[in-house]
Amino acid sequence: MTSAPRTNSFGVRSRTAIGIAVSILALTLPALEPTAVAAAPERTAFQPHSGRHVVPSSFDGDVRNLPAVPPSSADMPEFDGPDSPKAPRQHPAALITRGAGVGDPSMPSPLQTFAGLDFNTWGAGWPPDTVGDVGPNNYVQAVNTSVGIYSKTGAQQAAFTFNSLWSGAGSGTPCDTTHNGDPTVVYDPAADRWFVADFAWTNLMSGPYYECIAVSKTGNPVTDGWWLYAVRADDAGHPYLADYPKMGIWPDGLYMTANMFDCLNASCSSATYKNVRVWALNRTQMEAGAAVQVIIVDTTSSYFSLLPSNLRGSAPPAGTPNYLVAEDLIAYKFDVWKFHVDWAVPSNSTFTGPRQVSQTNYTLASGAFIPQPGTTTKIDSLEDRMMMQAQYRNLSGTESLWVSHTVGNAPAGVQWAQINVTGGTVSTTPVQQQIFGNLGSDGVHRWMPSLAVDQAGNMAVGYSASSSGVFPSIRYAGRLATDPVNTLAQGEATMYAGTGSQTVNTRWGDYSAMSVDPTDDCTFWYTNEYYAANGGDWQTRIGSFKFSQCGSATGADLSITKTDSPDPVVADSPLTYTLTASNTGPSNASNVTVTDTLPANVIFGSATPSQGSCSGTTGVTCNLGTINNGASATIIIAITPVQPGTITNTASVTATESDPNTLNNSASQPTSVNAQKKTKYLTLTDGGFSSATLSAAQGTTVQWNLFGPSSNDVSDDTGMGLFSSGPQTPVSFFGFKYIAAGQYAVMDGLGHSQTVKVALNASPTSGTTSTAFTITWSSANAPAGFAFDIQIRRPAGAWVDWMTGQTGKSALFTPDAGVGTYQFRGRMRNTGSSAASAYSAAKKITVS
Repeated sequence: MTSAPRTNSFGVRSRTAIGIAVSILALTLPALEPTAVAAAPERTAFQPHSGRHVVPSSFDGDVRNLPAVPPSSADMPEFDGPDSPKAPRQHPAALITRGAGVGDPSMPSPLQTFAGLDFNTWGAGWPPDTVGDVGPNNYVQAVNTSVGIYSKTGAQQAAFTFNSLWSGAGSGTPCDTTHNGDPTVVYDPAADRWFVADFAWTNLMSGPYYECIAVSKTGNPVTDGWWLYAVRADDAGHPYLADYPKMGIWPDGLYMTANMFDCLNASCSSATYKNVRVWALNRTQMEAGAAVQVIIVDTTSSYFSLLPSNLRGSAPPAGTPNYLVAEDLIAYKFDVWKFHVDWAVPSNSTFTGPRQVSQTNYTLASGAFIPQPGTTTKIDSLEDRMMMQAQYRNLSGTESLWVSHTVGNAPAGVQWAQINVTGGTVSTTPVQQQIFGNLGSDGVHRWMPSLAVDQAGNMAVGYSASSSGVFPSIRYAGRLATDPVNTLAQGEATMYAGTGSQTVNTRWGDYSAMSVDPTDDCTFWYTNEYYAANGGDWQTRIGSFKFSQCGSATGADLSITKTDSPDPVVADSPLTYTLTASNTGPSNASNVTVTDTLPANVIFGSATPSQGSCSGTTGVTCNLGTINNGASATIIIAITPVQPGTITNTASVTATESDPNTLNNSASQPTSVNAQKKTKYLTLTDGGFSSATLSAAQGTTVQWNLFGPSSNDVSDDTGMGLFSSGPQTPVSFFGFKYIAAGQYAVMDGLGHSQTVKVALNASPTSGTTSTAFTITWSSANAPAGFAFDIQIRRPAGAWVDWMTGQTGKSALFTPDAGVGTYQFRGRMRNTGSSAASAYSAAKKITVS
């Protein structure tokens, strides 16, 4: 079972139709090479550098209301990597048939399967590049070049093209109009956010090339809007197309990799491989809709198809770098790097490795060799590049990376491995590994794998399966954590059997996606492609299954979600947060406590739980009692934000019982607070006014936000008795509208002073001796008991009264002293006393 050597070309694999029907065989092989690789000291591989900050656009609506913009229809490239000098070594030929040495196969059947996106309605080329991920309430799938959002019972809640989602972005980049495929979908359980991306360009040969990353504003990908980040993937020093992008969620960022190619001609039918580029993007900033920091690493052409690690389940120890894994191009080894990012001081970021990990020898999978029934067209396996995703799991302190890829060609099979990285030490020998295929010598090819691991340490891998007698179908295999190492001892199951072969061309995939439901951390979800008829168009399927051995232990899986309404909200207006604490069991949750840390610059109103009680004002603590398995409780918190800007509310939930998945035990909700029209905001604390001097236009309200901690008040100190707030409790506000020009002294109850400067206006500001100038000193006529005084300073003259005791708002002035500079100032005066504001700053007009 030797394979032909890889070709020397870097030709484009154009996306034309490829169907998939899957059946499965299991070839189990010895796990390790006999000699382990000696650990080498870590070294700095490549130097990270900062990329440009990217400011997002915003889509604020319901995706079901997006305009109908067709998908991009051009074929998308997928380039071969560099030639491998690996000898085409034959892997061991020990075939293990069903039940022989691995126990009676008992892979669970699908809990459900349902149709995903298809070529006729949503496709834009071949292959579909089927990908997806699962969240608490939705499954989000993407293909070239569309997105589908489904309920977890299979109802399609929304579907749209990438071009539709970005049609109103106005980023000024190809992301606005020209999406070209290679989609990615990842869910962030820690923040309950979705990342959906693909790449875009308008000139395939010369770029510029962009990765278009959409980030959901909440956990609801249908109704609550998206932040849209157009990330430039190339730069002047690296003007290359970023192919085969892959993403992973990590506590400190979104990590992305791509294979960089230099296109050589107008059609880019051939290209020169340059290197892998790695990006770290500050996910906290992206999830808040802020300008995002980007840190970049460029490798060399000696490496290909690095995969960033993707977190599910318990988080790694604080400060753990993101791991990246690739197939070594020279030896039968896994290459592992560490990417440590310092967002505070980006220059302190490091990219170290590779640490090489031993690997079972295998035959290279190369070219289009996978047969199908009823056609001479054979399918391309996409060679031996690492397939999505490099899954990270921290199981009771044991940290592992789980990886898979395609090997062999007679028939093709799946190589998977578990690599120990506990405490940041990359073991040079895998915990376990296996080449799986040819189950019972059935001759079925298995390729395009994707794997995931549940909370119990059980692993499942999905793939495509085909032979001359089996239509390309969707299958999966797996192992329990208690099974013998190096085996998928639970055997194989079929998620969906194809009934047709792909005849358009040889491309298939280029990947599939296995993930684990964050709600129970046990249910596996898988998506892949298939064909219903020979010569038809591709279809996709989404399905789920679960090992009965997962989730049977006691414990209460609590989660919390948070929504706000309205968003945006106007300052000084009511804002409501709705918190929902849920328990997916298996045990009831007792002594459930929700802690909500309210943002600054808000006034607390009330907290109303559906059960239990709440207390606190600056922070709210709600004791909800018991939430039964499958039940939930809600808390309605009413506040009033008093300062424009973005506020973020964070809540968390705990209980007495152990929680198998704590990543969903907290939730944050940012809210945009818009200013009231014609309002100036400032802060008054025990330390004084901020700022001590404020400039305001006529008719503007000045609002003092009293943030204590002492009780306080604000009053007029001009002696005119204009206003007094009276005693105010901490965290309250008071406003006063200044209608007239002048300088107003303000005093608070703790002895601090402030000056509010209100300008006088003149229009126009220049003219001739015949120009009639309008001098405006107030936005309203004088209140009863008050009048306005306006002074003038003519060219080379002194200040003199021009109009005194005025009750109107403005007057016309015609220059009466020739050319030169005239100045005007005004004040408000109490006609019943001598009290008055100081005169306003001078307003000049120029006469020529």
